[in-house]
Amino acid sequence: MSAATTADTVTGRVLPDVLHAAATAFADRDAYVDGERRVTYRELERAAEGVATGLRDAGVHPGQVVVLELASSAQFAIAYLGTVLAGGIVTAINHRLGARERESIHARTDPAFVFTTPEQVDALATTTPDPAARHTTAEPTAPVCIVWTSGTTGLPKGAVYDHEAMRVIHEGMGDLTAPGDRRLVSLPFAHMGYMTRVWDELAAGTTLVLVGEPWSATRQIELLGRERITMCTGVPTQWQLVLDHPDVGCIDLSDLRVAGIGAASIPPELIRRMRDELGCPVITRYTSTEAGLLTGTRLTDVPETVATTVGVPSPVVTMRIVAPDPDREVAPGEVGEVR
Repeated sequence: MSAATTADTVTGRVLPDVLHAAATAFADRDAYVDGERRVTYRELERAAEGVATGLRDAGVHPGQVVVLELASSAQFAIAYLGTVLAGGIVTAINHRLGARERESIHARTDPAFVFTTPEQVDALATTTPDPAARHTTAEPTAPVCIVWTSGTTGLPKGAVYDHEAMRVIHEGMGDLTAPGDRRLVSLPFAHMGYMTRVWDELAAGTTLVLVGEPWSATRQIELLGRERITMCTGVPTQWQLVLDHPDVGCIDLSDLRVAGIGAASIPPELIRRMRDELGCPVITRYTSTEAGLLTGTRLTDVPETVATTVGVPSPVVTMRIVAPDPDREVAPGEVGEVR
């Protein structure tokens, strides 16, 4: 993989600053590869500015919520960033949620605008940008997005992330991010794994390559080789299907620098097999929708550690394991509650 040629990473005070800096530093680099569509960083900024102008013309004011009812796609990303440029708060609804959950989210957010088709995004993206789209008065503590929990213990609950939280997540990503990564994405965008990582991806000049929906091992293997992927994550079942596929040994994986795994019980033998057949380190991460970033293993950890633990807290995270009495921290080996 070719390294970043203009800058390794970019910074900013708020997310729109990072988008504009990335569009300058990585102008002709692919930001998104979505099927046959490729969107460069320059095109991403221009389309987001068009959406921001279109949303303002439609009456969306700073601080109002815009709902994305879209599949994971380049249009989803453009609508997300356009909403932020317009001063709005982004939220997204996972297509797997039922009618009751969807109605609850709409009722609680009272959206000023709802994207339901990619054609809506494409139409707004062609709007001639208002110069104001390049300027923002947002504060780092202003909300950027609302991410919804699964609702397994009731209706989904919304976790609110501001610019500062997204910046800190970027600083704590560690081995999951490297400048100029080409990252294969199989998680839905209406998930904290994408919604809270937008700052990190822009700052590092990441290219996101979408597997598409529904996920398939065949498609993932094709993209791993064709797109020279450097970083890829998945759940154990996905990685097992990839490794068992007859084509996995026929592709060049020499660019893959790290594989991520998590969200379910992991057999140590799967970690060993991944390391051997993918030819790269394997790490696992643990977090929650409400926290955004918690713990992870390290590149040098042995397979048993990767498979049976969730690693250690990120350097930007302060964590305590407490007993039912929140004032008492548990001793090593005791069961407690993460705080």
